Formats: sequence, structure tokens, C-alpha cells
Amino acid sequence: MEEIFFTPSNVMEHLFCPRFTYFMQVMRVPQHEEKREKVLAGRNIHERKAEENAGYLRKRLDVKEKIIEPYLVSPRYHLKGIVDEVLITGSGEYIVLDYKFAEYKEVLFDTYKTQLSIYGLCIRDIYQAEMVRGFIVFTRSSNKLVEVPLSKDDYRKVAVILNEMLEIIQAEMYPKGKRSRNKCMDCTYRKLCV
Repeated sequence: MEEIFFTPSNVMEHLFCPRFTYFMQVMRVPQHEEKREKVLAGRNIHERKAEENAGYLRKRLDVKEKIIEPYLVSPRYHLKGIVDEVLITGSGEYIVLDYKFAEYKEVLFDTYKTQLSIYGLCIRDIYQAEMVRGFIVFTRSSNKLVEVPLSKDDYRKVAVILNEMLEIIQAEMYPKGKRSRNKCMDCTYRKLCV
């Protein structure tokens, strides 16, 4: 059996509805998200920011090293993905910096913590370092930088989600869906879902 890996996008889609995991990972039905406008806009922002910030070190965080768009692979946690930036401070702290094509509205959604926790698990596995915070840059709010603290509970929640996803794949189990008129209307699998 081939090794199973999840990207942060896979986890976010599972949270949207567990049937994404089933259709993508068990049935191998592509969702063709490249046609979705928000996805394309987000990709363009990431590409532009990577070019603009290539030589910039964040003094406020005492950054001594910055790794731009590293490909992180964690067999231990079944995770892989490209993160925007990994910052390493003078004290040896590892911090993920993630760009969001979004406005900051004084609220940090759970999905932000989940995504940073996913990267934190990769940091733990690859660099043997605990990531206790990450930062998000909201590109549609003049690149506002917002700190996101991460707790052991945040990491536990992600571990539970990853186990649910593995169970669906290994048992080839058709999970209960999240029925929501708004979510279902925007779902790329709505015609397959029963």
C-alpha cells in the first residue's frame, strides 16, 4: 500500500465536508479547483509575495534566517506541502509566515490555526522544534501581520482530524456529509454526493 500524505488544502477540504476526503483520496475524483476564481487569486498573490520578499528579513521578530517556500514532508504525520515562509529567530524559534488573500476583520478563524498547526507538525518532525506561534499576512489589508498563538490543544485537534482522514481512506468508508445549502452549492462534488 502506498504511503498516504495530506496537504493543508486536503485537511481544509475535509473540514468543509469529510466527503471531500472520500471522493479525492478513495475514489480519486479530481475536483478541478483550478477553475475557481478565489483559488487562482490566492495563487497569484503567493507567487508575487515570494518574489517581492525574497531578500527581506523581519527585524521585529529578530529573524536570522528565512526559508522561502520550502516543501515540507512529514511521514510521521502524513503531511506534505509548501509553506510561504519559515522564519528562524536568533533564539532558534521556528515560525511559519503564511500569506492570505483576505482582509483582516479582527477575527482569527479556526482554519488559520488549523493550517498553522499542520505546518507546526511538519516543523516538529523535520526540524525537531516546537512551533508555538505563527504569523498571517492579510494581503488585502495592506499586508497586516497578525500573530497566531498555537497551543497543545490546537495540535491535538489536528491529530484527530488526520486520524479521521486516514480512517476514511484505509477503510474506504463513505463518511457522513455536512449538509449545508450554501456549502453544497459551492461544492465541486455536489453531483456525486448522495
